[in-house]
Amino acid sequence: MTRIPFIEFSGGMQRRTSRLLKRDNECDIIVNFHGDKIGARTKRLGYSQVGDTLQANKSVLGQHGYYVKAGTDYHLATINNSAATQSVLKYNNAGTWTDITGATTLPASVKSEFATFIDYAFIVGGRTMTTGSLTGTTYSTTTNVTNAPKAKYCIVYKDRLYLLNCNTAATNFPSRFYYSSLPTGAPLAITWNVTEGTGDYEAVDEDDGEELMGGTVNGNNLILFKETSMHAWNNSALWQIDAVGCASHRSIQTVGAITYFLGQTDEGYSLRVYAGGISKPISGRIQDIFDGLTYAQASGSFSAHDSDHYYLYVGDLTIDGETFTNCEVVYKFSTGEFWINSFYDNFTCYTSMRSSNLRRIYAGCADGEIMQRARTRDAVYSDDTFAINGYLKTRRYDLQLPEQQKGISKIHVLCDEPQGMLVNVKLDNQNRIEKGRKVYKEVSSFDMNATPGYDFQVEISESSTNPPCSFLGFVVELKQESKK
Repeated sequence: MTRIPFIEFSGGMQRRTSRLLKRDNECDIIVNFHGDKIGARTKRLGYSQVGDTLQANKSVLGQHGYYVKAGTDYHLATINNSAATQSVLKYNNAGTWTDITGATTLPASVKSEFATFIDYAFIVGGRTMTTGSLTGTTYSTTTNVTNAPKAKYCIVYKDRLYLLNCNTAATNFPSRFYYSSLPTGAPLAITWNVTEGTGDYEAVDEDDGEELMGGTVNGNNLILFKETSMHAWNNSALWQIDAVGCASHRSIQTVGAITYFLGQTDEGYSLRVYAGGISKPISGRIQDIFDGLTYAQASGSFSAHDSDHYYLYVGDLTIDGETFTNCEVVYKFSTGEFWINSFYDNFTCYTSMRSSNLRRIYAGCADGEIMQRARTRDAVYSDDTFAINGYLKTRRYDLQLPEQQKGISKIHVLCDEPQGMLVNVKLDNQNRIEKGRKVYKEVSSFDMNATPGYDFQVEISESSTNPPCSFLGFVVELKQESKK
């Protein structure tokens, strides 16, 4: 009798190699089981609703955390009105999402983007929304934005506000960015010079048939993304740095000196990083998932990050014939591993902001609600009262003898807080020899009757609103078979 332990699962999802080359700590599928406890897979925490419903059955179009020097924090969001004829800017007023006067007739269904600068929040949207400014809850389309172009995106860089992919004088300039004056006066104020030919703007390869897809600040440069190229601006010179573009402005996150984004070329999509030089793909382990993204999923993707994770929301995913709804891809910076989170609600946008001196991620939903996602040690065990469905499928273990049949005599499942997780064991990728056995103890042993097979695979699932279960691994007892 041979005992073999499998007690380290920090490899995350790995779907790139053949099954014979996968490491024992890599899994085919991981859904809602994070890897933050090294070696284990622990079911994620959930989220809870923030305030009341902004507008029933309408999608949240954008969010922003706005902080003013006086010490007040504002959570801003835009959403269509009940008739979907216009969108409305709201703020969270002690749990009630309240309209901001003067910002109730914004263009309908336009994704709003925000930037905080000189103690104001600035808002743009889709080249159709008049650029606006906000001080506290006072909205204006003139203060600091007189003559400012309409734009899709806004970014603060080197003490100026930049507007990307613009419209001015009723003309679209999808490859241009405009920038404000330097702030002057007391209180600080900015102005705009959009005069054709002499104004404060630059054009990024206007003749390439592509438009600016977004940007970010990395080091001393403003990084600008088009559909299939990347460019840099340093306040005096503009140059191309890569022949890879970006599928969605909202996929871009810069963490320290590294920029993460959903890359786009003529051949498809990949998760990429830029840290100087040219960008590099990092999604190889699960590239088949990115290869399966539709244009709507890629262009509609959005992201957030915390100190050790990048989260990219892409919607429904079908993996190995199984469909998971409302998904985000998670990349862990410190280990390079991937897993999938699947949510009860259909999210539409993310933002992060401080709450009680902790930075938290907030998710806007398609039903008009906004959710606060739990952080480590929060006692939030459901998706706004709904069960969290965890699922894990290991690699197929052949014990480096793929040509030889083995018989599993026993399997000892190891876990913390098992919560009745279900254990399935599959033989040769088809026959389950242990179907849905529930686990309630930290060590649970099951007889497997030494059924012969070339390889075996373990599936773990758990669905509840209980505190998270943690799968630590298993020990297999094998009875060697002579049959080959």
